[in-house]
Amino acid sequence: MTEAVAATEAEWRRLVERALGGRPFESLISTTFEGLTIAPLYQRPATEAGHALRQKPGAWALSQRMDHPDIATANAMARADLIGGADALTLAIFDAFAARALG
Repeated sequence: MTEAVAATEAEWRRLVERALGGRPFESLISTTFEGLTIAPLYQRPATEAGHALRQKPGAWALSQRMDHPDIATANAMARADLIGGADALTLAIFDAFAARALG
């Protein structure tokens, strides 16, 4: 197992530009209709710790929506999702409004 090494922003930008095939980093910056600039990545301020604004503190769980109408296919997809890293499954029931005619 390799250990992560912190990179400077300049090193990171150089790697990004290489991955972009020579296009400049600035090509990833976009502007909304309202004129707001959106960068591809933001640094966390050094004075502020990250925190989740949730009602229940604790670890996040990755839940995969499961809405395939065929039981055998849904089972195979669910197993693949759980093996692939999902912590839980969100089952869509056919008659439910959020099922979008699936489930």
